[in-house]
Amino acid sequence: MQFELRGTELQTGEPVLPWILHNRGVKDIDSFLGANKSWVGKPTDLDNIEKAYQTLMKNEGKILTIVDSDMDGYCSSAILWNYLNKAFGLEIDYFIHEGKQHGISDALDKISEGYSLVFVPDAGSNDGKYMADFPNTTFIVLDHHDYNSDNPILDNMIVVNAQLSPNYINKSVSGTGVTWQFLRYIDEKQGTNFADNYWDMVAVSIVSDMMELNTLENRAILERGLKNPTNNMILALGDKASYQLAGELTPKGVAFYVAPLVNAMCRVGTLDQKERMFLAFAVDEHYVESKARGSNGELVDVATESARECVNAKGKQSRLRDKMANLSEGYIDEYDLEREPILVVSMDSRFVKVPTEMNGLSAQEISKRYDRPVLLGRVNSEGYLRGSVRAPEQIPVESFKDFLAESNLFEYTEGHASAFGYSIHESKINKLNDYFHT
Repeated sequence: MQFELRGTELQTGEPVLPWILHNRGVKDIDSFLGANKSWVGKPTDLDNIEKAYQTLMKNEGKILTIVDSDMDGYCSSAILWNYLNKAFGLEIDYFIHEGKQHGISDALDKISEGYSLVFVPDAGSNDGKYMADFPNTTFIVLDHHDYNSDNPILDNMIVVNAQLSPNYINKSVSGTGVTWQFLRYIDEKQGTNFADNYWDMVAVSIVSDMMELNTLENRAILERGLKNPTNNMILALGDKASYQLAGELTPKGVAFYVAPLVNAMCRVGTLDQKERMFLAFAVDEHYVESKARGSNGELVDVATESARECVNAKGKQSRLRDKMANLSEGYIDEYDLEREPILVVSMDSRFVKVPTEMNGLSAQEISKRYDRPVLLGRVNSEGYLRGSVRAPEQIPVESFKDFLAESNLFEYTEGHASAFGYSIHESKINKLNDYFHT
């Protein structure tokens, strides 16, 4: 196996820890090691946060939050729901995706039920085309994803997004982090401190969403949030992974043993199970009937029940992921794609029994097996190949998403730099392969 050292070589007698941090992009090592609350950015550095606050305070109608389909999304909506209940006695409605959708495209029927205010945490910056159908509804977007300027930002949209806020230094904040800053701003205005309850939720969201951990703000949040978790669901998930965690919640532990349980539920859980998971994150105390074998209808804390269901979902997901990856290997062999620099797998009839929610995880597994980027998707009735992209770290471009977008062949590429969704018309696949080789 060959290795490439990225950064400086370790000199004889040089301390190891500062060398490691330097090679991982940490510039102020002393501050990084001593990161504290003072390194957390100011809510006022986020554009439009005052407008979002004033809109909430003036609202007199029904409120809805869209629960995005990953751990960051669940944590975002959960702290919003919990905060508004604690601070104002509000019990806002929530919409949970049946699959692993993002944004509001599948929530339009729910929104049409007469909501005057809709929160879209951890998503929504690129959903103006859907929000245009609801001129009497105000959408507060609390997001951290890149904004595609081809999408409109309408008068009924209030977009609070770290990527669109020049004064907000930490561009690796999570969606929960942006939502939390909005809640901190409300605290400042109201003279309360309810947002201090959510350090642990922000910390796990940063890790689960694969945000950079070398920023001072993220470091400060992790230091405080992971050392003293209080959320019932985080504690229940930690209990399920107690052997691997060895009694300590760490970034590695969250990434490998906690977040995968939540994301598995987002992919393969039933709607009832997902609702229990949301309540486990959002509600301080709630009891449900246990569905565990031999429980005989016993009432248990919703976090305990949901954590058990998440473990079962993880097992189901692993079986589906391996099945899909194996089918993809057959597809790659059949079409002699192994020599291609980038794999484009257009799922045919052999994949019919595998749910689309498995696209991202399966693309990740295929990318790992073949050590190259993978575009995995299905062709819809309009002839567009849509699905998920995963790319390994060592490819020679900073953002694989931007690399694809620069081909001008895609309808869209939306998400993170190496893990995102895409759409391209099948008639352009040959041109795309030419682009890869060029």
